[in-house]
Amino acid sequence: MTLPDKRSFSGEHVKVLGRDPYGDIALLQVSPGGNLPEAKLGDSDKLLVGETAIAIGNPLIFDNTVTVGVISAKARELPAQQSGVRLENLLQTDAAINPGNSGGPLLNAQGLVIGMNTAIIQQAQGIGFSVAVNSIKHSISDILRYGEVRRPWIGVALMDLSTQNARELNLPKAEGALIMDVVPGGPSDRAGIRRYDLVTDAAGQVVKKTEDLRRIIRDKGVGSTIELRGFRGQNLMTWKVQIGKMPPPDELQGQ
Repeated sequence: MTLPDKRSFSGEHVKVLGRDPYGDIALLQVSPGGNLPEAKLGDSDKLLVGETAIAIGNPLIFDNTVTVGVISAKARELPAQQSGVRLENLLQTDAAINPGNSGGPLLNAQGLVIGMNTAIIQQAQGIGFSVAVNSIKHSISDILRYGEVRRPWIGVALMDLSTQNARELNLPKAEGALIMDVVPGGPSDRAGIRRYDLVTDAAGQVVKKTEDLRRIIRDKGVGSTIELRGFRGQNLMTWKVQIGKMPPPDELQGQ
């Protein structure tokens, strides 16, 4: 690891405390750690679409490059290009991001870190993605506390419900988190949730889209039992799900 002031750290001076494959991050301990530059972290939950976004990194062969754009969207998902692991809660930006930007910060106009640049869509222009800084904070907190990331998980694949989907599935409303798949033997499977069930309420909070349900599950945490309400066709349903810990990527892919 080399800093802009040419100081270099490697070998016994850098220790990996933990990794989060679902967040595409690792937490490093550098020793001696005195006089290291420090970036202040912002709050990605408070971002508004259209806010200024500033990406810093080393794209291609051009070190210390700064590009400027806006936050194009929040709560995006896509598979990581190398591992295929599905990344969640990504910020989309049109600030230019190229190979070499990965791992660099995405900043707001106040210079606070709001994300970590992680991916692009190669055939597109102006579509880059950063891991939201609040997700990074959760991962760091878990690594420091448990030595690993305990990502809350109920074992489903979700999709926002459209009006067309609601008609096709005979559902009474076009709002909620639609269950597209259920991991066999996972928390939702054990609770009786099936494919095409619709979740409209979680822990007494309204669920209008998939991000609402994910946020509530994250807030409740691993080991908590959560009551979900919704529909199976026209029938009202209630499920009690014990939130588990997301398995490692290779285990989850096997399931």
